[in-house]
Amino acid sequence: YLAGLCLLAQEKDDLLSLDLESLLNIAVTSASKSSETARLAPSVIHVMRDPQHSAFGYQSINDILYSLPGFGPGQDFDRATVPTRGVFDSWAGSHLLMLIDGIPINDNLYGTAYTWEITPLFLAKTLEIIRGPGSALYGSNAMNGVIQMNSPTADALAGQIHFGVESGQNQTFQLQVLAGQDFNWLDAVFGFAARETDGVSYPSLDGSGRLDADGQLQAYPLRDDQAHQYFWFKLAFQHKLKGLEFQFHHQEWDFQTGHGWLWWIPDFRENMQEQRQLASLRYRRGSQIKTEWVLRFQNHEIQWNQRYFPNGAFDDYYPAGLWEYLDTNAQDWFARVQASQSFAADQQWLLGWESVRFLYNGDHSHTSNVDLDDPLYPPFPQNQTQSLGPWLDYILDRPLQNQALFVQYVSGSLWGRLKATLGLRWDELKLDYQAIDQPGQPDKHRSFAKLSPRFALVGQLGSKGVFKLLAGRAFRTPLPTELAGAHTFSLASNIEQLQAEWVESLELAYEHRLGQAWVLRNNVFLNRFANQIAYSTAANNLSTNILSQKHWGLEGELRFQKGLQEGYFNASWVDRLDETALDGSIKEQAQLTWDSPWKLNAGYSRTSGSWRLGGQAHYQAGIRRRDQDVGTQALIFSDGIVVDLDSYRRRELGGWLRIDGQISYVLGRHVELKLRVHNLLDRDYALIKTGPYPFDYQQAGRQLFLGFHLQ
Repeated sequence: YLAGLCLLAQEKDDLLSLDLESLLNIAVTSASKSSETARLAPSVIHVMRDPQHSAFGYQSINDILYSLPGFGPGQDFDRATVPTRGVFDSWAGSHLLMLIDGIPINDNLYGTAYTWEITPLFLAKTLEIIRGPGSALYGSNAMNGVIQMNSPTADALAGQIHFGVESGQNQTFQLQVLAGQDFNWLDAVFGFAARETDGVSYPSLDGSGRLDADGQLQAYPLRDDQAHQYFWFKLAFQHKLKGLEFQFHHQEWDFQTGHGWLWWIPDFRENMQEQRQLASLRYRRGSQIKTEWVLRFQNHEIQWNQRYFPNGAFDDYYPAGLWEYLDTNAQDWFARVQASQSFAADQQWLLGWESVRFLYNGDHSHTSNVDLDDPLYPPFPQNQTQSLGPWLDYILDRPLQNQALFVQYVSGSLWGRLKATLGLRWDELKLDYQAIDQPGQPDKHRSFAKLSPRFALVGQLGSKGVFKLLAGRAFRTPLPTELAGAHTFSLASNIEQLQAEWVESLELAYEHRLGQAWVLRNNVFLNRFANQIAYSTAANNLSTNILSQKHWGLEGELRFQKGLQEGYFNASWVDRLDETALDGSIKEQAQLTWDSPWKLNAGYSRTSGSWRLGGQAHYQAGIRRRDQDVGTQALIFSDGIVVDLDSYRRRELGGWLRIDGQISYVLGRHVELKLRVHNLLDRDYALIKTGPYPFDYQQAGRQLFLGFHLQ
């Protein structure tokens, strides 16, 4: 991982020496789209200044999420995920909304919030993280939380160029560059990041049921090498064009599928590449009546050369294995117009309209050596590679259109102590599609309409206490890849039955100042999560509604800031109240499964002279598996192999503790050296693999990284 981009030594000291009061009063905008302190914002919100420069060595948004109450580490296939408050997240089923300067940037094909290392932290001068629903303001995807990155400005960078590089174990190398300049009429900022690593590679079992000479499941080498690049620039105009801002993002990454997308570890290296381009134009004007106009374009390109089965699979049914090659792209346009007006006693109205138009125009190339449209999936004659139909054939040249209207009222001060926020948003996604799986392939229509209300009451209890009563509803409409996959093993869709996900949340939070350096935060929540979409085990990568669940939980956090020291401790507990299974392959269970009931985090950092030391620990209790994931089970994608899963992994995934640390030394005013250690105690631990499989996701042992920053 990269050594973080540094501020000047004096700037660092100024930031670190902020007292607790100043930190608590950092302004946020994501909770209500108006500037307010996190303490009085109508959400449970965490704000962090310059996360790239943290003494705790954060390398991604995920690292920060995993250190907060409610969130935790997870993995599905090759991808890091964020289980939240008892609800697991799948590879494509992200339930977080990601914003840059208030503009949504989730992926347009899968709806994913790219919270792992492929999104560099230098994009955030400040980072705002909301726990809980945000659809009343932002619409789809904002179910478990909202992440806002407020980008750096040319004024803050003051003409400086920052260059950082780091190298470490597993062939990890990363560099970043960030610079900004004020040209009087124009503020310009640009950044570039690149990273490559061999990842966590080890011999692992898979779901194929292949046996060794002793009749035991065979382990195969797992490939996890990854690489990415990110280029970004922002232009903020001044004088007569003040309020006009343009941003451009180019993001590209490549990866391996790890255990394989049908749980056969590939026998060849795959070529899995993706890239995105985002361009946004925003114009703000007004003082008493403030207006905002936003237009954002996104293009997502995919080039996957994917290996599903090895040579000779299924008793030589596939003598040359199974390859599928896809070269495609899709685009969307996002538009927003909103206006707000402030009145006496800090009252405020907000009105807005949003629109998203998604369009898929077909593939550049889609081929395989297997006929993926034949129910028996036979190889083509002589294993020749032949063309397949469009990847999203149901919606080929047929746009998906979402329209939304939202309104919000903020009461201002009530009786000197209370403030109420009421919001309501209506969204409707409409799509026309061709039912290619039905006789005559008729044209059909579907729509998903959702109403997202919100209520928040914030009250001050004396000079040190604040309580928040929060209630809201959020949703996530099915994404194009969940609705329209065809002629492929990478997707399977149920376009006529798939329903939108939604969550209803009730939460009570309390914050109390303890002296000049400490703050205590506690909250209790009740969530009803319905129609969760994930990959079913009933078919090859079928997206379907699998579960509806109800959870409640407690979260507590203690933070302190005193001079050049800071620290935190937090704990999360969650329990399941009810569950309804929506997929025939899943049995209902009353107990919490697939997520840890207890998560604990602690961290401490101190600066002394030119030295800076930080360390943090993460503990999570054991995770219970579902009944269909233990005992004697058939391996779903094997050749009818039945195994005793308990002989390969425990019925409950064991709890674990991981400690990370970082030490840095500043040479003069322009160079900083850093040594970072991951998993200091070299603990052996894994993240849970959901479903009836004989393996979990092994995580990295102790790793050392050395880097420097030049300014």
